[in-house]
Amino acid sequence: MSTVVCTEPLNVRTLPGINSQILGVLEQGRALTTSGENKDWYEVEFQGSVGYIYGGYLAPIEQFAETLAVVSASALNVRAQPNAVGARLGVVRRNSVVKVQAVLNGWLEIEFNQGIGYVSQRYATLYGALPGFTASVDANLLNLRAAPSLQSAIVGQVPSGTKLNIDCVIGAWCQLVVNGQKAYTPVRYVRETRQPDEQVETLEAEDDDQLTIDKPTPNEPLNLVVAPLNKLPETGTSNQRNVARTWNNFGALLQRLSQEKQIDVACAVAVLCVESSGKGFEYDNQNRMIIRFENHKFYRYWGKQHQAKFDQHFKYTKGKAWTGHQWRANPDHQWQSFHGNQAKEWQTFLFALSIDKEAAMLSISMGAPQIMGFNYRQIGYDNVEQMFDAFSEDMESQIRGFFNFFSSAMLKQLQQLDFVAFAKGYNGDGQKQKYGQWIRNHYDAFKRLHDQTLTTNANNRRLA
Repeated sequence: MSTVVCTEPLNVRTLPGINSQILGVLEQGRALTTSGENKDWYEVEFQGSVGYIYGGYLAPIEQFAETLAVVSASALNVRAQPNAVGARLGVVRRNSVVKVQAVLNGWLEIEFNQGIGYVSQRYATLYGALPGFTASVDANLLNLRAAPSLQSAIVGQVPSGTKLNIDCVIGAWCQLVVNGQKAYTPVRYVRETRQPDEQVETLEAEDDDQLTIDKPTPNEPLNLVVAPLNKLPETGTSNQRNVARTWNNFGALLQRLSQEKQIDVACAVAVLCVESSGKGFEYDNQNRMIIRFENHKFYRYWGKQHQAKFDQHFKYTKGKAWTGHQWRANPDHQWQSFHGNQAKEWQTFLFALSIDKEAAMLSISMGAPQIMGFNYRQIGYDNVEQMFDAFSEDMESQIRGFFNFFSSAMLKQLQQLDFVAFAKGYNGDGQKQKYGQWIRNHYDAFKRLHDQTLTTNANNRRLA
């Protein structure tokens, strides 16, 4: 196994050859650990699948002056040794940039608190840092952020034409120093500037076909496409707006995964809409993952063994365990409801988390598909914390988990459009009629809107 860096944006393919399907694109500077080589093609893990990248645009990570990693987990443990039982030294938070000293069989040796620590490579994205340069702002007003993420805090703004000294480039982000603090901004919004007498070296080649064997074309996206080409109008009834918004955001990914499972994509859209209105994160709640904390599940995983303390803080209706959920932080406080308000859901969840972390995570439904934490193994995770971290990271992880959750019986029920039977398996027996009808309503809304849009587009093309 070796760790290599993409020297150019590079296609990831399903098989080692330029005629195979493109899974996505790696940005320049992205580093990966390869697991094998096949005639100039390297096997890598990409977004949960095996992929292949062409070796002509790869360089050993040792050739780069600095190796950096961006943390992808919400809170990644730093350990004293490169293993899961090593003493815990602390944590690094999501989108933190850490300096990597070595890559060690699934672990990264990083600089931490003026010393050395180790983090799991699975929860960090590795980069060979590209050299810095002098740049000019190429946007009307450019945000500078505390971390390389559009969700991180804005620490400053600079107007068009401002000169910036870029320290290095980390994937799609520039790192620079502002008022003594590191800041980050997307590389696409700055333009490199040169002194008038500075010469640019050019490469002349008699035949450059080999040099461009598997670089993406200029119009190819630098991420796996999740949005569809044919957008739906976000108008009409509540159900129509809901399905249109969900399709417009994630339709391409939903279509691809639905084809793999041999179900109508309208079924996937409908279920996501019913579970969470197609949303995985709540912008008005610090862009946190959407959750639902289930008191009766927390009772199962923790409360049974701590009955008195559970009764002081949580309650639900016996016989209809999904109803009557209330909580209080102190036995002297008034009971309060929390469902339907994400800030309150998180307040309740964080309180439970302080009591028993694993039990609390097992007791929440997560993200757009609202899959319960106790189903972590069914969708491919080793423990519930892995599921929580992945679902907290992005919608793609949530949607892939959504499809992995479908049992063979559920898939057959969706193929037969038996939404009540599906709801029994997905949501439980208690509310199968209600959920089944909601799924049917959203399914019908999507089919009508999608078919109308395709017809309108076809008519417009004929008129043109």
